[in-house]
Amino acid sequence: MFRRIQYYVIAAGIGICFTGLRLMAQTPPDYPPAPPSPGNINNIEYFFDSKPNFGSGSALTGFTPAVNINSFNGTVNLTGLQPGLHRIYFRSQNAGGIWSHTNYAFFDNYNLPLYPSAPPSAGNIIALEYFIDSKPEFGSGTPILVSPSVDIAGLAVNINVTGLVQGPHRIYLRSKDINGKWSITNFSLFDNSSATPYPSAPSAAPPIGNMEYFIDTDPGFGNATPISVPGNTGDINSYSINLALSGSLTAGTHYLYVRTKQNPWSMSNVVSFSANISLPVSWLYVKAMLNNNNGVISWGTASEQNTNLFEVEHSIDGSSFVRIGIQPAAGNSSTALYYSFTHIALPQGMNYYRIKQIDNDGNYKYSPVVSLLNRNGLRQTIIAPNPVGDMLHIIEPVQTKLLTAEVYNSVGALLMQENINSNVQVHSLQVSKLPAGLYRLRLQYEHDVKTISFVKQ
Repeated sequence: MFRRIQYYVIAAGIGICFTGLRLMAQTPPDYPPAPPSPGNINNIEYFFDSKPNFGSGSALTGFTPAVNINSFNGTVNLTGLQPGLHRIYFRSQNAGGIWSHTNYAFFDNYNLPLYPSAPPSAGNIIALEYFIDSKPEFGSGTPILVSPSVDIAGLAVNINVTGLVQGPHRIYLRSKDINGKWSITNFSLFDNSSATPYPSAPSAAPPIGNMEYFIDTDPGFGNATPISVPGNTGDINSYSINLALSGSLTAGTHYLYVRTKQNPWSMSNVVSFSANISLPVSWLYVKAMLNNNNGVISWGTASEQNTNLFEVEHSIDGSSFVRIGIQPAAGNSSTALYYSFTHIALPQGMNYYRIKQIDNDGNYKYSPVVSLLNRNGLRQTIIAPNPVGDMLHIIEPVQTKLLTAEVYNSVGALLMQENINSNVQVHSLQVSKLPAGLYRLRLQYEHDVKTISFVKQ
């Protein structure tokens, strides 16, 4: 126990008070004995909204008595409980008869409606009818013949609008199934103002009796150069003729007109063409060779008259050519002469060359076109020529394995398919029968697919 002791000391007229504590011995109490081990939970009860006396709630069953009960799933009876928000309380009792604290949670006693039974399978549609502007009783419209089916799609019918006043109208459509049930009535607007009968077919055109052509200047109907009508049948589809123009035209662009006569004369069709003056050069050959990534183009002439120079032209697609070199010509010669030109740093893939021979008067003509393939260092697929006339070449890098080549038109239809010998790097497709237009070339490899567009002339 503690006792307070006070001391007073008077010095120099000042009073000082000391307060101290003196400790007196006291024996400490013993620790209380350890509580008994908790007993098994034997009872669990629940109740709603208000707390009854212990043991008066609804019992939960189905659990095994234990000191700790985890993850127990019990069933709570909600019969008679009003819909809405409620509290549910839980508490448990151990083997010693001691009740736990009461725990609670909120829940909403909302009754979910049961799913309705599945409807019966739809029956076949057995009748269709239509009517215009006003709705008659079911079954009183104009019938439409139909094959019974659950779904009717893509059906096209002719609607009789004879006698219908011109102007906007509504057309109604409804159907009936095998059970006698009518559908909802659908309608659409249409305008009968422009509905007019088709005119009678015109009389057949008389056969073509005359054809004629002229160049540049119209001499008047019936005064041009006549063309014989084949077999006097009037059928001129795919009809071709040869026109003798030699020596009659100057060099340059001219216009050819053709017209026919039934009753009366037709309109004149026109097409342009170019007339070139023959130049006095006799070609021996034109060829191209590969030499250390360079292209060597050589040509020979058997004779030359009034020649000025040769221009070497190059193309990578066989269509658009550019000048890459010039060689002086002999002028006049009656003996064979030989020329060559080296194209440095030849582009990869297919290369095309032609020689343009120009004489002293400025007139010119071209040699035949020759091609030269350069595969050195090629890293990607090349097709040539593009645009193409007859033969399309596919040039592949080394070690690629092309399996098939397919040609599709602009709407995605497959027109050609050809298996490829994958051991070679140059493949050729004969496309001469394709109509002029744009196409897609689909190349199938061992592990890849490529698509390249090309133009057929």
